[in-house]
Amino acid sequence: MSKVVKFYQTGGTEVLKVEERPIPEPSIGEVLVKIHASALNRAQLLYLQGAYAYPPQFPSMLGDEAVGVIEKLGAGVDRFAVGDRVSILSSTNMIANGTHAEHTVVSVDAVIPTPETLDNLSAAALWIAYLTAYAAIIEGANLQPGQPVVIAAASSSSGVAAIQIVKDVGGIEIATTRTSRKKEALLDLGTDYVITTEEEDVTARILEITQGKGAKVIFDPIGGEMLAKLAAARASGGDIYDYGVLEAGSLATTLTVPLVYMLSKRLQFLNLLDLLANPARLEKGSHWIQEALQKGIIKPIVDRVFKLDEIATALRYMEAGNQIGKILVTP
Repeated sequence: MSKVVKFYQTGGTEVLKVEERPIPEPSIGEVLVKIHASALNRAQLLYLQGAYAYPPQFPSMLGDEAVGVIEKLGAGVDRFAVGDRVSILSSTNMIANGTHAEHTVVSVDAVIPTPETLDNLSAAALWIAYLTAYAAIIEGANLQPGQPVVIAAASSSSGVAAIQIVKDVGGIEIATTRTSRKKEALLDLGTDYVITTEEEDVTARILEITQGKGAKVIFDPIGGEMLAKLAAARASGGDIYDYGVLEAGSLATTLTVPLVYMLSKRLQFLNLLDLLANPARLEKGSHWIQEALQKGIIKPIVDRVFKLDEIATALRYMEAGNQIGKILVTP
């Protein structure tokens, strides 16, 4: 038998159950993975609430990112072998293939080899955060030395990834956080500037730091009113990458963005699934990340680790926004 997190109705963390089930069998093109560590992402809260890109079908599993070892191969799988350590990416379907479990079955297309140099916790904290930051800063914006980047909600795992990547390129990091509570921690990560959004005029401060020129890149998981404040401090020819809805709190919330605003501000919605579904882009991105690891450019930061039986507590901790880096769950 094997433990798995399930839920039978949408709602808050109170609807989650940790149950036992027989170890699943992989079908054609699938692999059975014994999970060593799984990661929390904001999308999981949205999915639990029934506000994600696709609705849950009950009973549903939960979780979209993990590291583990392949225990069994389905028919037609020849790219991996039993015993291979792999990472599961968020292209997996949480309904039947959630990663908050002791074992899960996923499509072979949703797994990628895990860098040998990383322990299980660091590996579980790596791919989604760093691929998201890579897609915006390196692949999308082609950031150059000396160009300023605004990293909103910078204490998140993707924010930490962006800080490290921008630092290596030689860009200027302008991190934002709601209050001064995390300011010193962000400065300790090497951030050049930290703006506290509840205590300072965000637009004015960005323009002051950039001497009126604005930011080349705005990397934003917040949306809502904050997006408008950040966009007002965009440099001429700069790019805005919006990849989350922290302010709205739910994808069910309507976000009205006039077309003229999107065109004039070069606003782009970053969907990591597009990169994950494109083998050439994924290979290029994963190669860049593995080289960056070897050079010491990037280093995943794990904030806290919970046990699988504590999944509800772990999600509430993430919802409170107290972390710096990734929150993980181990069986």
